[in-house]
Amino acid sequence: MDAIAMCIQHPKAAGETFLVSDGQDVSTADLIKMVAGGMNSNKSDSHEKRDSHFYCHLFYLPFGILKALCKIIRKAEELEKLTGTLVGDSSKIRNLLGWKPPWTPEEGIREMVLKNKC
Repeated sequence: MDAIAMCIQHPKAAGETFLVSDGQDVSTADLIKMVAGGMNSNKSDSHEKRDSHFYCHLFYLPFGILKALCKIIRKAEELEKLTGTLVGDSSKIRNLLGWKPPWTPEEGIREMVLKNKC
């Protein structure tokens, strides 16, 4: 069941604040790979898959160089936010309401991409 729908219906949710996550920590790089994989999943021709994957790469820059450049221009914190992993603890909603995520991150991204025809 969707977390919002469960919170509306469940009496123990009244007045509570919940963080909702699927329990899997996903980095920005992994998220981009999942979106690219979802975009490629509806392509039948391997040439189309290769071309679609190619356009997901704008340019190559070693992370160490990017990190040094960001430090020089005082944007190291922004780089960490962009490239780091956002972790949310959803144990409260899982334990109190018995909520479980309806999809894995990969399934959710694939479904989103297919529905939005990216």
